Amino acid sequence: MTTAFTMTKLVVGDLEAARAFYAAVCGLTVVERIEGPAFAEVIMRSSARGSATLILITYKGAAAPAPGECVLVFETDDAAGFVDRAIAAGGAVTQQPQHLPDMGLTFAMVTDPEGHVVEALQRHPPAS
Repeated sequence: MTTAFTMTKLVVGDLEAARAFYAAVCGLTVVERIEGPAFAEVIMRSSARGSATLILITYKGAAAPAPGECVLVFETDDAAGFVDRAIAAGGAVTQQPQHLPDMGLTFAMVTDPEGHVVEALQRHPPAS
């Protein structure tokens, strides 16, 4: 049996605000919208080859779940720029970029406007 992880669905309260945040900060673009009587979804992707899909979903008439149910991780070549874009798009910083030379990476943590946790991960050659 072959199994592949291909997407994440994030339940949000304000679909359009979430779409705008992930477009501005992560460079995702909308590839499809689906609307049913009880829900609406926006399917977003990166132009990067092999990247997964992020689906933002809202349930009409229902409150969004409390943030913290998952952490979305985006690899970037500029963690500081990712943080700046998050702030400009209405997010907040919970961890400024921190360089971990022995691990060969820099990471930062932000939240989107609804409080969902988003990690920026920038890879570097490990320190020798």
